[in-house]
Amino acid sequence: MPEKIPSPERRQAPEIPPELVKKIEQLKINPDHKVNLLLTKAGLKPASELELLISTKDSEGKTVERMTDEDIEQALAAIEELGLPRLVKEREVDKRPFWSEEEPDIEKFFKEEKIDVLIGRSQKELDLLVEALKSGDEELIGRAFGYPPTAVEAFVGKRESIELKTLSEEAQEASYFLTPTFSEDNWQEELKIAQRNADFIKKINPTIHAERLKT
Repeated sequence: MPEKIPSPERRQAPEIPPELVKKIEQLKINPDHKVNLLLTKAGLKPASELELLISTKDSEGKTVERMTDEDIEQALAAIEELGLPRLVKEREVDKRPFWSEEEPDIEKFFKEEKIDVLIGRSQKELDLLVEALKSGDEELIGRAFGYPPTAVEAFVGKRESIELKTLSEEAQEASYFLTPTFSEDNWQEELKIAQRNADFIKKINPTIHAERLKT
């Protein structure tokens, strides 16, 4: 018997002004972060972590500029305009490992200059996300982001996960608006939340919806 996932807290979803949705569409940030901004503002997600990616540098020293200072100002202004509790972190350089097909045994690194921004549907939910990220506990982090408990358990290995490629194309597309890990025994319930999120984004901004499916 599938485990019933509790419905999100019933509250009047705030109407997001079309001009603000348009601003978010035009931001030079990953489409996933645009989706999370809108879902959190609409009350469909308790909290989100956003990344303003300024530049990247590969192991050979090649730098690619991603956002100008003006782009960053526009992104921060749009986030502020949403009126949600937020925490803007310091500008930092993050080092991430990767392995190439040509040299699979050699660890290389990308360096990313970025600004992380945490937002919450409420101050309490923002605080919960901050504490979860400090703990490093993946289960706490997943719950703070609002992922279904059964999907979180599948992600951390407490439940079996289901191969998304075995689901319909529609189900796979919906997963882009929730989490890439669904549980084998409760994916139908998890999918309902994913589809709700996808339908909401498609309704208020088809462009962002289409962009998300391409990433």
